[in-house]
Amino acid sequence: MNPSYNDGDFVLTERLPKYCIDDVVVLKLPKLGYVIKRIIDIKKSGIILKGDNYKLHSSVCDQVHSEKDIIGKVIS
Repeated sequence: MNPSYNDGDFVLTERLPKYCIDDVVVLKLPKLGYVIKRIIDIKKSGIILKGDNYKLHSSVCDQVHSEKDIIGKVIS
């Protein structure tokens, strides 16, 4: 999520009943652990994510994720 967040940064999250497009969220994914990404689309099948670093592609963004994987929205 460079330039917004760097490896080793601490963030505060808030668990919400519903998330919106453009929210930055922390997810816990089985194979990758914790990741920070931005929600770019919400579908019935799940959420679509994107990183803020346009120079690097993340495989996390190639799939639809369940909202159940979201730990919370980054608030600070």
